[in-house]
Amino acid sequence: MNNSLEEKNRLKTGNDYEIERKMNDKMLLSMDEACRLLGLRKSTLYGLCMRKEIPCVKIGKLNRFRPQALTKWIESHERGNA
Repeated sequence: MNNSLEEKNRLKTGNDYEIERKMNDKMLLSMDEACRLLGLRKSTLYGLCMRKEIPCVKIGKLNRFRPQALTKWIESHERGNA
């Protein structure tokens, strides 16, 4: 009987999918959010995207950014202290 209750709890409702979708949306940053994070002008970030020098996700005409990918990109462009 307890297993049946656990199984029902695992079944997702339409509302659960909506919540999950919203969480996934937040996993991608907008161009403005990425600019604030990186301290770059929008035109600079757009140029990096066009030249494929920075990781971005293209959704239609929009560029979106995974925070983890931007963190890796920043680390890969760090220079050691001289």
